[in-house]
Formats: sequence, C-alpha cells, structure tokens
Amino acid sequence: MSVLADLRTERDSIVNELDALMSNPEFDPSDKIMVENRSKVDTLDARIQSIVDWESRKQNSIKLDSIALRHREEQKENETRSLEALPSIGDAWTRSKAYEEYRLLPRGTSGRVTMPFDSLVQTRAPLLTTDPVDGLLRPVRIGPVETPPVPTPILDQIARVTVTSGSVEWVTYPAAPLGTVTPEGQPKTEATVLPDIETITLDTIASWAQYSRQFGEDAPGLVQFLNSQLARGILDKREALAAAELVAATLPIVTNTGGTLMEGIRRAVATVQLAGYRPTTVVLNPMDWAALDINVFEATLRGPTINPNFWGVTPIPAAAVASGTAYVGDFNAAMVELVRNDVQVFTTDSHASTFISNILTTLVEARTKPVVQRPAALAKVAGTVTTLSAAASGPSTASSAPSATTKKS
Repeated sequence: MSVLADLRTERDSIVNELDALMSNPEFDPSDKIMVENRSKVDTLDARIQSIVDWESRKQNSIKLDSIALRHREEQKENETRSLEALPSIGDAWTRSKAYEEYRLLPRGTSGRVTMPFDSLVQTRAPLLTTDPVDGLLRPVRIGPVETPPVPTPILDQIARVTVTSGSVEWVTYPAAPLGTVTPEGQPKTEATVLPDIETITLDTIASWAQYSRQFGEDAPGLVQFLNSQLARGILDKREALAAAELVAATLPIVTNTGGTLMEGIRRAVATVQLAGYRPTTVVLNPMDWAALDINVFEATLRGPTINPNFWGVTPIPAAAVASGTAYVGDFNAAMVELVRNDVQVFTTDSHASTFISNILTTLVEARTKPVVQRPAALAKVAGTVTTLSAAASGPSTASSAPSATTKKS
C-alpha cells in the first residue's frame, strides 16, 4: 500500500472518531481528545495535499516532456522534409514542368525555371550501378563525369545575406561600434561611430553548358552534368568576385620590412586586434604561402607540413592577391555576400548553329555582390618578399663561401 493510501486510511479513522464524538449532544468542542484529533486531521490533510501536489507536478512534467519530445521529432521531420524539398540545381531542372515539356517537344527556348539560391551548393550522391531500380541494377551510364566540389575558401569565411531585389541599401562601418559603460540613472551615451549607407547593385553571374539532345533526355545523367558544370561556373566566379572586392578595398596598411610576410602578418594581427576584432584568417598569394611554408621548415624542426597556420591565423590561397601582399582579419565580420534569393535556368536549341548538330545549351543566372562592410576588421600587409627562386639560388660550387644568412647546422 502506498504512503498516500496509508495517510488517507489514518485520516478516515480519526474522522470517524470525531464524528462519533460530535454525534453526542453533550460533546465539548474544547475536549482534549477532540482538539488532538482535529490537529491530527489538519496535519494529515497537509501531508496528503503535499503528496497530491507533487504527483500533479510529476504528471505535468511528463506531459511537458512528451510535448517537447513530439516537438523535436516534428522539427526533425520538418528539417528532413525541407532538405528533401531543396534539390540541387540539376534535380530542380529535371523535375520541372519546363524540362518535361521541352524534352517531349524540343524546339526554341524552354520556359524559365526559378529555384532557391542554395540549389547551387547542394550536392547529390553519385549514382552507382549497385543501386536497385525495381529489382534490377542500374545500367552503366556513359556521359560526362562529375567533377569534384569547387573549393571556395574565401566565400566559406564571409557572411551571406539573402535579399529579394537586385539593389539594396547597405550599411558599412568605418570602425567597430563599441558600447559604453553608463551608471544606472545616468543618460546613456550613443555610439560614436557613424555608419555609411551605400547603394549596392548585385552583379548577374551567368554560366552555360552544352550537351547532346539525346543526353538531355537522360534525366539522372543530366542532373550530374548540370550540378558539376553549371554550379562550378557560378561558384568559381563568386569566389573570384569576393577576392577582387577584397583587393580593391581601402584598408589599414601594415608595411612588411622583412624578407618574408611573417613579420607583416604578425603586425597585421595586432592591428586588427587594436581595432576591436579577432583575426582568424590570412588571404595571400599561393606562391607566398609556399615561401612561408619553406621558411618555417628551414627555421624550425617541425618538418614539412600541409595547411599550417601562421601566428594563429589560417592561410587561404587566392591568385587575385599580388605577391608580397596579404590580408589578415576577421572575414566573417568584415565581408558579406549579398545574394538574390532565386536562381533562373533556361534551355535552348537555337544558340548559334547548334540546332543542326542536335546540341542543347542550358544557361543559369544568379545575382550576387560581395561587400567589405567593416574595413577595420581587416589589415593589408604590403611590401616585398623573398621569392622561391631567390631563396633556392645559392653557391654554384661546393667551394663557394656561405652567405651571412645561411642557417647554421
């Protein structure tokens, strides 16, 4: 028997005794037994009420846990459903009504298909000959081979904001807007950094690819082809535009006075930190990165390494950066890429003279614009560096005298 049942049984017994005493016409309310029993009943009622309240809270907690669990399961299902509803650019095109109509009656230019911008970066698992279709194996497909994913190191570091128009008013900050400490009851002070408002017009990036009419009827193969060819063209250009925007920006300059970029990078880290930001990345020319790796290898006992960091910042190669120059900073705070929220796809058989060759052309258009919104979060390292050829050159014969910079063994 539970504690609650025991308490109720004891209380009922005392109540019965009280009823018997009170049924006597000559009972005395101040009788000692009457007072003690009523006190016991009050105490038992309080204990019973406490247990009942606790059981009620437990039941409410179980209900809340059940609701939260059901909510998490529904949220997970919705997320899975959202991912399934967001196909790659190839899937979106081959599932569209425009593709089906153009495949059945190919002539002129297809209808326009609009899809989310994230379709450009969706990936699709490769089709294997071991994947069953209605109990059979997929036939081996002969066609374009899907290329590896496009590396976009700069885009991976910066923020991205989706907009609905081709031109937006964007706020940039010349310095980090810091708050102030103000005692309670005193007038609060405003930020001293005034933002600048710029009108930003998004660039239209187009990428097109050609394939045979027969291959265009093969939807699974066309999915892989469009994902690899068209998406790659868009992503390559977006990365190049981000690098060009970085190079063209007016930034704080740190002069490199040493033979390598190592000293300049360290001073640039301090410059960004003084501005109130946390530098995490350095963008530099690939050959300068190679020279830094060789310098570190020659000056330390670490041995050859791949993808190290310098002074705690991760290097990113960019061919658009001139040799002798590097950009250090908090790129997620410093730069943002504005992107239009949709991508458009067209297909035609009327491009140039490809109609008589049974060649189709599919065109993808996207609109983006990278912006340096917080220049103070970046620092540019300028100067000269020791080139690999100069570092590799040395005494031509064994009898030549060692130079003053030769590292001692």
